[in-house]
Amino acid sequence: MTEAFDKHYWDSHWQQASGHGPGQEIDPNPYLSREISGLTPGTALDAGCGEGAEAIWLAEAGWQVTEADVSTEALSRAAERTSRECAAPERVGWIEADLTVWQRVGSSIWSRRTTRTRHARSWRSTYESPIGWHRAAPC
Repeated sequence: MTEAFDKHYWDSHWQQASGHGPGQEIDPNPYLSREISGLTPGTALDAGCGEGAEAIWLAEAGWQVTEADVSTEALSRAAERTSRECAAPERVGWIEADLTVWQRVGSSIWSRRTTRTRHARSWRSTYESPIGWHRAAPC
Protein backbone atom coordinates (compact mmCIF):
# COMPACT_ATOMS: atom_id res chain seq x y z
CA MET A 1 0.00 0.00 0.00
CA THR A 2 1.37 3.39 -0.99
CA GLU A 3 0.46 6.45 0.99
CA ALA A 4 0.24 9.81 -0.75
CA PHE A 5 1.85 12.62 1.20
CA ASP A 6 -0.46 15.23 -0.28
CA LYS A 7 -2.43 18.15 1.15
CA HIS A 8 -5.22 15.88 2.39
CA TYR A 9 -2.72 13.62 4.19
CA TRP A 10 -0.92 16.52 5.90
CA ASP A 11 -4.08 18.41 6.86
CA SER A 12 -5.41 15.20 8.44
CA HIS A 13 -2.07 14.58 10.15
CA TRP A 14 -1.98 18.04 11.74
CA GLN A 15 -5.68 18.03 12.67
CA GLN A 16 -5.17 14.74 14.53
CA ALA A 17 -1.80 15.63 16.06
CA SER A 18 -1.95 15.63 19.81
CA GLY A 19 0.67 16.56 22.32
CA HIS A 20 1.75 19.55 20.27
CA GLY A 21 -0.30 22.20 22.02
CA PRO A 22 1.12 25.32 23.63
CA GLY A 23 4.10 24.33 25.70
CA GLN A 24 4.33 20.88 24.10
CA GLU A 25 5.62 21.76 20.62
CA ILE A 26 8.52 20.06 18.90
CA ASP A 27 11.91 21.68 19.57
CA PRO A 28 14.08 22.91 16.70
CA ASN A 29 16.33 20.33 15.14
CA PRO A 30 19.54 20.36 17.23
CA TYR A 31 21.67 20.01 14.10
CA LEU A 32 20.34 23.30 12.76
CA SER A 33 22.09 25.44 15.34
CA ARG A 34 25.26 23.39 15.07
CA GLU A 35 25.43 23.74 11.30
CA ILE A 36 24.54 27.39 10.81
CA SER A 37 25.24 29.20 14.07
CA GLY A 38 28.49 30.63 12.67
CA LEU A 39 26.97 31.86 9.40
CA THR A 40 25.98 35.43 8.66
CA PRO A 41 22.16 35.54 8.75
CA GLY A 42 20.44 35.85 5.40
CA THR A 43 17.25 34.40 4.00
CA ALA A 44 15.98 30.89 4.69
CA LEU A 45 13.22 28.68 3.31
CA ASP A 46 11.80 26.26 5.88
CA ALA A 47 10.33 23.63 3.55
CA GLY A 48 7.61 21.59 5.25
CA CYS A 49 7.70 23.86 8.29
CA GLY A 50 5.11 22.06 10.40
CA GLU A 51 4.70 24.04 13.64
CA GLY A 52 7.61 26.35 12.79
CA ALA A 53 10.25 25.37 15.36
CA GLU A 54 13.17 25.89 12.98
CA ALA A 55 11.74 29.13 11.59
CA ILE A 56 11.40 30.61 15.07
CA TRP A 57 14.98 29.67 15.91
CA LEU A 58 16.24 31.13 12.63
CA ALA A 59 14.27 34.39 13.02
CA GLU A 60 15.59 34.89 16.52
CA ALA A 61 19.12 34.32 15.17
CA GLY A 62 18.60 37.16 12.68
CA TRP A 63 17.44 35.30 9.57
CA GLN A 64 14.54 36.36 7.34
CA VAL A 65 12.49 33.16 7.09
CA THR A 66 9.79 31.92 4.73
CA GLU A 67 7.84 28.99 6.16
CA ALA A 68 6.29 26.79 3.48
CA ASP A 69 3.91 23.90 4.02
CA VAL A 70 1.13 22.21 2.08
CA SER A 71 -1.03 21.96 5.21
CA THR A 72 -3.30 24.83 6.18
CA GLU A 73 -3.47 23.41 9.70
CA ALA A 74 0.33 23.28 10.05
CA LEU A 75 0.67 26.88 8.85
CA SER A 76 -2.02 27.99 11.27
CA ARG A 77 -0.15 26.34 14.14
CA ALA A 78 3.15 27.82 12.95
CA ALA A 79 1.69 31.33 12.75
CA GLU A 80 0.10 31.02 16.20
CA ARG A 81 3.30 29.65 17.71
CA THR A 82 5.39 32.36 16.06
CA SER A 83 3.16 35.13 17.41
CA ARG A 84 3.26 33.55 20.90
CA GLU A 85 6.93 32.54 21.17
CA CYS A 86 9.08 34.33 18.62
CA ALA A 87 11.05 37.38 19.71
CA ALA A 88 11.29 38.49 16.05
CA PRO A 89 7.96 37.59 14.38
CA GLU A 90 8.45 40.30 11.76
CA ARG A 91 11.21 38.13 10.25
CA VAL A 92 8.81 35.26 9.45
CA GLY A 93 6.47 34.86 6.48
CA TRP A 94 4.32 31.97 5.29
CA ILE A 95 3.49 30.29 1.99
CA GLU A 96 0.90 27.55 1.60
CA ALA A 97 2.28 25.42 -1.21
CA ASP A 98 2.86 21.88 -2.40
CA LEU A 99 6.62 22.16 -2.92
CA THR A 100 6.62 19.21 -5.33
CA VAL A 101 4.84 21.41 -7.89
CA TRP A 102 5.05 24.98 -6.58
CA GLN A 103 6.60 27.59 -8.82
CA ARG A 104 8.11 30.45 -6.88
CA VAL A 105 6.88 33.91 -7.75
CA GLY A 106 9.25 36.71 -8.62
CA SER A 107 12.90 36.59 -7.74
CA SER A 108 12.72 34.86 -4.36
CA ILE A 109 16.07 33.22 -3.71
CA TRP A 110 17.01 31.90 -0.29
CA SER A 111 20.56 31.69 1.00
CA ARG A 112 19.66 28.62 3.10
CA ARG A 113 17.01 25.91 3.09
CA THR A 114 15.97 23.78 6.00
CA THR A 115 13.60 20.87 6.34
CA ARG A 116 12.96 18.14 8.84
CA THR A 117 11.33 14.89 7.93
CA ARG A 118 10.97 11.57 9.65
CA HIS A 119 9.42 9.74 6.72
CA ALA A 120 11.18 6.87 5.00
CA ARG A 121 9.18 7.17 1.80
CA SER A 122 10.63 8.92 -1.22
CA TRP A 123 10.64 12.71 -0.88
CA ARG A 124 12.88 13.30 -3.86
CA SER A 125 10.46 15.60 -5.70
CA THR A 126 9.99 17.72 -2.57
CA TYR A 127 13.73 18.33 -2.38
CA GLU A 128 14.41 18.67 -6.11
CA SER A 129 11.94 21.52 -6.66
CA PRO A 130 13.52 23.98 -4.20
CA ILE A 131 17.08 23.30 -5.39
CA GLY A 132 16.90 26.08 -7.97
CA TRP A 133 15.65 28.52 -5.32
CA HIS A 134 18.87 28.34 -3.36
CA ARG A 135 21.83 30.64 -3.82
CA ALA A 136 25.09 29.40 -2.42
CA ALA A 137 26.34 31.78 0.21
CA PRO A 138 29.89 32.02 1.46
CA CYS A 139 30.42 30.18 4.73
